[in-house]
Amino acid sequence: MKKGAAVALLSCLVLLPFLLLGFGLLGEASPLAWAGLSVLALLAGLGLATALTLALRLQRQTADLAHRQEALTRAHTLLEEQKQELHLYAGAAQSAKMGYFAWDLVEDRCIRCSEEYAALHGVTLKQYFEGDVDLQSDADFVHPDDRADYLSICAETLRKQQPLDIQYRIVTKQGHVRHVRELEHSFITRNGVPVRSEGMIQDITDLRRSETLLLAAMNAGAAVFAIFDPDDRLILANPAYILLFGEKSVEIKTGTHYETIVRGTAAAGSIQGSKEEIETWVQTRLARREHPAKGLKFQSEEGRWFEVDDVVLDDGHVFTMGADITERIAMESRLQSAQRMEAVGQLAAGMAHDFNNLLEIIHGNAELLSDRADEEAKMLEAIQSAALRAGELTQNLLTFSSRQQLRPQTLALDPLVRDLVRQFRRRLDKKIEIKTEVEANLPPITADPGQLENALTNLMSNAVQAMSDGGALTISCRHFEQDTAKIANLTKGKQYLSVAVSDSGTGMEPEILAQAFDPFFTTDPDSKRSGLGLSMVYGFAQQSGGQIELVSHPGIGTEARLILPVAERLEKQSAALRQPSDTGPSDAAPSPGVGERILLLDDDDAVRAVLKAHLKRLGYRIAEASTPERALTIMAQEEIDLALVDIMLSDDYSGPQFVDQARQSQPGLPVIYISGYSADRAALDPRTPLLTKPFTRHVLAHALTSVLKREPEREPATN
Repeated sequence: MKKGAAVALLSCLVLLPFLLLGFGLLGEASPLAWAGLSVLALLAGLGLATALTLALRLQRQTADLAHRQEALTRAHTLLEEQKQELHLYAGAAQSAKMGYFAWDLVEDRCIRCSEEYAALHGVTLKQYFEGDVDLQSDADFVHPDDRADYLSICAETLRKQQPLDIQYRIVTKQGHVRHVRELEHSFITRNGVPVRSEGMIQDITDLRRSETLLLAAMNAGAAVFAIFDPDDRLILANPAYILLFGEKSVEIKTGTHYETIVRGTAAAGSIQGSKEEIETWVQTRLARREHPAKGLKFQSEEGRWFEVDDVVLDDGHVFTMGADITERIAMESRLQSAQRMEAVGQLAAGMAHDFNNLLEIIHGNAELLSDRADEEAKMLEAIQSAALRAGELTQNLLTFSSRQQLRPQTLALDPLVRDLVRQFRRRLDKKIEIKTEVEANLPPITADPGQLENALTNLMSNAVQAMSDGGALTISCRHFEQDTAKIANLTKGKQYLSVAVSDSGTGMEPEILAQAFDPFFTTDPDSKRSGLGLSMVYGFAQQSGGQIELVSHPGIGTEARLILPVAERLEKQSAALRQPSDTGPSDAAPSPGVGERILLLDDDDAVRAVLKAHLKRLGYRIAEASTPERALTIMAQEEIDLALVDIMLSDDYSGPQFVDQARQSQPGLPVIYISGYSADRAALDPRTPLLTKPFTRHVLAHALTSVLKREPEREPATN
């Protein structure tokens, strides 16, 4: 009203000038004219007021319409965003195989559910919404074996007014079994009456299948595996874990606390060690969250070794993984033993080399004195004999260290073993029974026959010594099945034979067995034996490309198994391995020298003096040198008939290197090598003899005669 009056007043004010103008024009017109003019002015003012009112109303309605349009646009945009978000949620739910549902518990009908929920049960949305499926028939989808537990848990959570989180199996309308996880929340009135339930269900069949495969893989091996939740309660453990920690201590099952398992294991004596060591193990295991185990080793009651690792996840779960490492520990022990033997072997080789040089001096000087001291001949003979026996001892050391020169040949085991047993039987006490077991049609082997006989004699002597009250000694030869054993130094795919010497004697304790191959080790301190017997057999086996196994049980006996390679390319290999110097000197007196010029190169002054005296006695002329440089100078000044050269001249210069240089100025120079230990034949010219210190004048004389009478060596022709 106020706005209308204001508009009318405004209209009158607008028309007033026009009225005044009209009055001026009319002048003294009649009253009727004045009345008409007034009516017209009034009507015009009212019309103008109405028009202005309508214009204002139209403006207001237009502004309101614009606001509504803007609000409608915003609502449409929000609706589109919600649709997209809902689409994303639906896609995520579909990818995760999840469906949602809502039930009216009062009317017993489904009021809302997704296609995934219906499809998971093998029915359609229409069947749910049209009442074809009620709560009872929905529960009938639960697997018969899981149904009782499912209904019980649902009733319990409903009674306690708690959310439901349960995993179970369902059987679809088509008969397919699916594993599902259900999350559900019920709405309850103040009177405690449930009226509606809502939730979601997820298909976890693939997850359960993966868990089953993982468990099968865990159960198939010897690995130890367990998972604990953030409260240190067991979620999952494989049989190996239960067997190790729970067989004699506590019942291990889902929910068992970790500390209960650890303390129960320690209390039951399932872990070996002293009281303090076991308590340390307990405290270490209990502190695994702060200090996760990395390669923690411990020994079970049965003596087996285990290694455990802990992985603590960010969410507090702990994975415990372990393995039985008994075989690995044994292998590491064997490796350490082999490394120890190798180190001792290197030491023994060095000692033998220096010792042989000393023996050469002792024996050589004694031999020279015996030429002119008839009255002391017996004493000098004793010195020479002792030096030769000491030389044999160093050869055993070299055999142990795999540096003894071997003369491998193609051998048939059967006749060699039977002949050796026949000879050994003559020395046996009648209380000991000896027998042989040789597998038929055994292929020949490659080995040094003399060293093989020595090795078998050592093994048989040890066996007899272990049977002081009598017993049975058995020597057996058979194929060795390499793929059933874990033995170092054997080539995969290669054939081997084994010669086993077993006795029914006292046997050895494990700590004794572990030292059996150590040099100078003996179980009989009163024995006059050197303690190098088994060490020598070990070195012979290693150098021959084989191995030796020793198995012993206290009170039952011992078996030593010598493993040797089967011969390959028999005749060719055998011929290649036999060198001209391998045949020993004959008993016939060698021919004396006739003044041939011998170059003697040895860095040991005392050894050189002895050899020089021997060469003079044998009728040779000598040019001696202590260094390669001096020897090359001599060769530049005169013709040399033969060079007698020590193999080890210095750390960085060898006898073969000197010979290569010497033959540049005098091609075809005859050479004899001498050494404190037998060098590897592969590093020497196979046509060049090698004399191992100490050696007698007789041996030296035969070597000189053999080489000097040989046809001169021709250098290969070159184009």
